[in-house]
Amino acid sequence: MMLFLGKKKIANNLIIYRDMLSQAIGLRFKKIKKSHAYLFPVNFPMLCIADTFFVNSEIDIYFLDGSFKVIGLKKRIKPFRVVIPKKNTRFILETSPSNKIKINDVMRVEYTNLI
Repeated sequence: MMLFLGKKKIANNLIIYRDMLSQAIGLRFKKIKKSHAYLFPVNFPMLCIADTFFVNSEIDIYFLDGSFKVIGLKKRIKPFRVVIPKKNTRFILETSPSNKIKINDVMRVEYTNLI
C-alpha cells in the first residue's frame, strides 16, 4: 500500500499495525525508513497514547480522523516521549521527520500488488 497527500506520494510502503500486540510493540527497536509510513488504527480512544520508548530516532506523529484528515500533529518527537492524541483521533500515522504534512490535509491510501 502507498500513502498519498493529493498527488504527492508520502510513502512507498504503508505498514498497518492492526492487532493490540503489534501496536504495543510498534516501532520499538526498529529502524525508521524514509520511504515507509506506519499506521495505527485507534480501537479504544479513551486508552490511547503514542509513545517513542525505545524508538531509535525522531519521528513525526499525525492524528487522523475517520476520513484520513489530519486533525493534529507533533513534529520531530525525540525518543522516550509520550504524546496524547487529539480528541476524535481514529488513526495515528508515524513517519520519518521529512514530510511536509499540515493540519487539515487529507491522506489517501492506494492499494497495490493485490492478488
